[in-house]
Amino acid sequence: MKTTNLLTALLVLTIQVMVNGQTSGSQNSYRILPVLGSKAANTNTSDISPNNKEKVYPTLLSTEIPANTESTSGETNNINTRSYANQLIKQAEELTIRENTLRKEAQTKKDEEKKKLIASASALFMQATIKQILASEINGKLNLEQYNVNFVTFNTLIVKLDESTTVYVLASELKQEAAFSIKQAKEMREEAYSLKSLSARLGVLSNAEEKEVVALEKQQQAIEIVKKSLAANTFILSCDLAVR
Repeated sequence: MKTTNLLTALLVLTIQVMVNGQTSGSQNSYRILPVLGSKAANTNTSDISPNNKEKVYPTLLSTEIPANTESTSGETNNINTRSYANQLIKQAEELTIRENTLRKEAQTKKDEEKKKLIASASALFMQATIKQILASEINGKLNLEQYNVNFVTFNTLIVKLDESTTVYVLASELKQEAAFSIKQAKEMREEAYSLKSLSARLGVLSNAEEKEVVALEKQQQAIEIVKKSLAANTFILSCDLAVR
């Protein structure tokens, strides 16, 4: 009886998730859940069941990003953090393990029981995919914020170097490479939401995250070589002054 109730609940959950992800108002500018996306998105989440309702935040395309959100227990959690994104990924991994277990069990069953197990596994797969997409959106926002911070830092430092130096040229090239990678990442995130398949969206978003990481690494390399050059120049200058 308990198994039957669990399967029934999971089947209902599958339908609810699909409705939320494919609501009639869900166009390319919308996100996985109604809260996500542009200002035009429907922000009413009252039709989402407690089991399926996930704390969400807008993507890079939205200008309205809440700093905090209240959990069901009344506590306030910051959802714009790496730790929260990692928590979502861990939850997704746990759901995937449960999904695989059900699919293996389904191979030993027949008829209706097999169908129910497969349906339950599909529900878990959808939940896991949604959590991974939400994690990618959080990481994307944080990556862009870090890119902007690095951009300002680099521009503040580079003006202290002579434009004719090798370091200046190399650092400038790294800056351009970083800008190209972040541009690619933004385009990928736009493309992701034109895809109907959640799995396909997740795949493109994952590629976007990789480009964002590359952009941040290029920026950090540029900043480091400029800092080292400036430090060396300061040391040489101090030595000259000491000799004099």
